[in-house]
Amino acid sequence: MTLARLLLPAALLLAACSSAPDPEESVQWRPVAPRSPLVLDDQNNSPNVPSPLPPGTRIALVDVPRSNAGIPLPDGTFLPALNGVPRSGKIDRPPQHGPIQPVVGIVVDDARNEWYEHQDGSMTTSRFVWNKNRSRWEPITLHAIAAPK
Repeated sequence: MTLARLLLPAALLLAACSSAPDPEESVQWRPVAPRSPLVLDDQNNSPNVPSPLPPGTRIALVDVPRSNAGIPLPDGTFLPALNGVPRSGKIDRPPQHGPIQPVVGIVVDDARNEWYEHQDGSMTTSRFVWNKNRSRWEPITLHAIAAPK
C-alpha cells in the first residue's frame, strides 16, 4: 500500500472536517485495544483494529486522554495510539505550520480508522502498514494538514 493511497482518505476527511467539534456534544471515548496476540509477520492478517463507531462519527473531547506510551508529543506526554497500535512515532509537522495544536476531537473515516482532530483542523492517526522489505506490519503516525484555500 502506498503512502499516497493511505493519505487519500485523510485528504477527503480533512475536506469534510473543517471546524472543531461542538463541546456540547462531548461523550466518553477510549481508543481500541491492540489485538491479542499481536501478529505482525502475516501480511494477510492486518493488526489494525477498526473503530467500533460508525464511519462519519465525530466526538468532541473535553478531556484529552493521556497515556504512558502511544504518540509522543513535544511536551513529553503521549496521546494514546489509535486503531490498535500500542506505540507509534512522533508527529511530523513542518515548522512553517507552527506548533502542534491541542486535540479537540475524534473523527472516524470511511475505513473506520480513528483520527485525532486538532484545533487548527489538522488530523493525526496511528496505524499499521505492511513493510514489504521487512515482511512485517509496522506502526506509523500520520499528520495531515489541510492545504490553504
